[in-house]
Amino acid sequence: MKSEGSIIKSLSELVEQMQQQWDSDQFFSLFMKTFGTASSSIKGALSNNRAKNVASQDFDEQVMLRPDLAIPNRVYFRFVKSDEMVRDQLQVVQQLPEFKNSKAKLQFAVCCSPNLMSVYDVYEDDVESFALEQLPSRYSMFLPLTGDYQRFQQSSETQADVKACLKLTRLLDDLIKCNKIDGDHTHEMYGFIRRVLFCLFAEDTDIFAENQFSKAFSELVDKNGINTQQFFKDLFKVLNCPENQRVNLANTMAKELLEFPYVNGGLFHEDGEPFVPQFNLSTRMQLRECGRVKWNEISPAIFGAMFQNALDPKIRREMGAHYTSEENILKVINPLFMDDLRAEFEKLKNMEPDARAKDSVDGVIKSRRDLLITFQDKLASLKFLDPACGCGNFLIIAYRELRRLENQVIAEIFDDNNRFLQVSDVIKVSVDQFYGIEIEDWPAEIAHLSMWLMMHVMNQETADRFGMNIPTLPLKTTATIVCGNALTTDWNTVLPAAECSYIFGNPPFAGSNTTSKEQKEWLKNVFPPKYTLGRTDFCAAWFVIAANYMQANHAVKAAFVATNSICQGSQVGALWSLLLEKGIVINFAYKSFAWENAANNAATVTCIIVGFAYTALAKKRLFYTDGDKVIALGVENITPYLLPMSNNTIVIEQNIPLSAKLNIRFGNIPADNGHLLISNEAVKNRLLELYPEVKPFIKRFIGSSELINGKNRYCFFLKEEEREIWEKIPVIMEHVDATKSFREQQVKTGDAYKLRDRPWSFREQVNPNEALVIPRVSSERRAYVPMAMIDQGTVVGDSFLVPNATIYDFGILISHMHMSWMRFTSGRLESRYRYSRDLTFNTFIWPEVNDMQKGQITKCAEEILLLRGGTHFDKTLAELYDPEKMPDDLRAAHAALDEAVERLYREEPFRNDEERVSFMLDLYTQAVAQQQVQLKAKKK
Repeated sequence: MKSEGSIIKSLSELVEQMQQQWDSDQFFSLFMKTFGTASSSIKGALSNNRAKNVASQDFDEQVMLRPDLAIPNRVYFRFVKSDEMVRDQLQVVQQLPEFKNSKAKLQFAVCCSPNLMSVYDVYEDDVESFALEQLPSRYSMFLPLTGDYQRFQQSSETQADVKACLKLTRLLDDLIKCNKIDGDHTHEMYGFIRRVLFCLFAEDTDIFAENQFSKAFSELVDKNGINTQQFFKDLFKVLNCPENQRVNLANTMAKELLEFPYVNGGLFHEDGEPFVPQFNLSTRMQLRECGRVKWNEISPAIFGAMFQNALDPKIRREMGAHYTSEENILKVINPLFMDDLRAEFEKLKNMEPDARAKDSVDGVIKSRRDLLITFQDKLASLKFLDPACGCGNFLIIAYRELRRLENQVIAEIFDDNNRFLQVSDVIKVSVDQFYGIEIEDWPAEIAHLSMWLMMHVMNQETADRFGMNIPTLPLKTTATIVCGNALTTDWNTVLPAAECSYIFGNPPFAGSNTTSKEQKEWLKNVFPPKYTLGRTDFCAAWFVIAANYMQANHAVKAAFVATNSICQGSQVGALWSLLLEKGIVINFAYKSFAWENAANNAATVTCIIVGFAYTALAKKRLFYTDGDKVIALGVENITPYLLPMSNNTIVIEQNIPLSAKLNIRFGNIPADNGHLLISNEAVKNRLLELYPEVKPFIKRFIGSSELINGKNRYCFFLKEEEREIWEKIPVIMEHVDATKSFREQQVKTGDAYKLRDRPWSFREQVNPNEALVIPRVSSERRAYVPMAMIDQGTVVGDSFLVPNATIYDFGILISHMHMSWMRFTSGRLESRYRYSRDLTFNTFIWPEVNDMQKGQITKCAEEILLLRGGTHFDKTLAELYDPEKMPDDLRAAHAALDEAVERLYREEPFRNDEERVSFMLDLYTQAVAQQQVQLKAKKK
């Protein structure tokens, strides 16, 4: 199998050779050889061996350079004489019975001239056209010919959007290259493409006449694209000019252009000359390919975001992976406002036709029809802000849902006995009710355009429902999309808080480890000085600014998608202490769920949705997923931990234990590049066989993974007081010297460099006679974090250890009571539990026990350890604590321990984890209050 680099090199050489002297047979031979086709098959096809060449035998010497070539399981080739014939002849090939023959299994049809190539991919059902000189950059589409690659398959839901994005972004790429535009000067190019995108949508969605734009471009622009700039300058001038003002244009441009309608809305307005890039043979062909897309099948709701991400070549191969799905957007806007609006409408709809009722707004008794008209006015009065709008997905879907509800209202107001002359006269919901802030100019422009396009789609939907024609042009209203930094822009300058109804969106998913220095500074400036941010995620800034903005209008309600970390661990204290202090309440929330995307095997982000306001709803909703189902709980209160409890207490990090008699610490960090570690049992045994004198200095080394999965690793654990012995052993000194060399080359501010003068030592040297080990990270599926007792023969790495812990201590910490507290207080790594020293161990309140109770807990804990080390000695902790495979006797032993531990706290059994946590929170609150009293006493 050739590497991709060698394929690109071969294709570059092929293109260079063809530019010097065109030879279709040689091109075919070298092309097929590049992608791994056997020489015998290539020779057989060229000699028209019918077993090797399954192409049509028809030959038109007026069109074709030679008879067609087609190798089974590979590709069908037609070489034509003229560039202008390439695309039309590809369509001819696609219809040939020889190409359609399922036995031939032909994935590609290629039509080629000395300058152009058009390719049809059967599996993708898509055509791509480009200049032959660009063949090396298009190599990836042919990789399936090698048999070692498979092209990414989109779901049918997004396939049309993906094809459109790829075609348009390939055109954009090539225009940038041929016009030699660097990254700092792409804004004008993006503006041009935005206008082209509108024209493509317009001709397929009845804004323009059918194919009006593509037909004019094809007929008025010469094949080499030389007069493209003049074509677009004339077209944009026409589109920006009302029909009754075009008298002076009549003799200056083609009549086909003058037939285009007036667009307005500022989309085609220019103070000076509009920017239009220069086209060539290839880019002209590519724009014509874009015109063949069925743009009426493209959803404005998601196309903008997909197009934005398609601009980044790094993620283009996973097109569709990075847009917000409609399903997830609806999870935000439905509980925020659409559910209530639909319920209000249903109540009005179900009134008797002649019924009358009091208007909830002005208290006036009104007829059913008047109440519906008032409700429609309410829909038209609402204003929406997305302060991280990107390409406008949330705004677009919200507008669409509002228009669909308005359609239902209109249908009730204007029944068969009360028809109207023009439905457009009674459409009140408008795109100018929607506002957005976006830091990058290009997505902001796409958001603007996408809102217009969705407006047209909804006008068509309304027109179809009521049998009317609703003209979209000229554009009269527009959404307000401001290009700016939402964290440094006063939102009131975009939409005054007094006028705002709802805030929603999806702020950036940047965790504390991935934010830039500049972003960290923006985040810091958002919080009041007294708040310590710690590892707060970037999206928290939007919650704080929204809360500040909403103080001027407590009627505003907000909901954001966020990383689940902001409602877990230490971030709860950093963010929600501030928000609760301001008076913010959580009215609805989605507990952690996977923010999935359309790409196969693509990484997902674990997210939450939080709906918040200053005005509390009487009944709040807490959503969670159970398999494919979404379940909604009606609850009295939702805590910042997204739990349905009345106690809003936030657990704050403690440097020392509030209750425990023991201390917990992190394990030993090697900082050695592996030189002090021994990778496995076999390597250790080989080492001892060759150098038996090293045995006293080797210990078992475990981290979270080794402990849970039963892996064996070892290490050299060297002590200063034994230095006179181990430094005389050459093999040990080899490892020590290698560690020294590594540490001396590291960053001077890092731990490794600081340890350069102690190359024999880990960062810590903690090895107690006995200890309890707690994995730092554990699967969320497990009911218990798999802890273990160890002796001095084991050194702990990236886990927590509790030195000098007893079996009683093990019993308390592995109990359901402590596990409930751990799930409540600890953070997450993705969705896995990340045990916290300061938030979980140090804040956990231990029960007060007598010797008899302590003995009972010890006995229960011993039974668990005996089962693990005896009956089930051959199973790893991962296997023993798998919820689906946990042995019955071990499960029963844990249940007995759990019951015994809980009786230490109270006699009455706990009904669920919420009750356990609520009970523990009360104990925690008392302990903190007692701590404060003691601190004050010390100060006195």
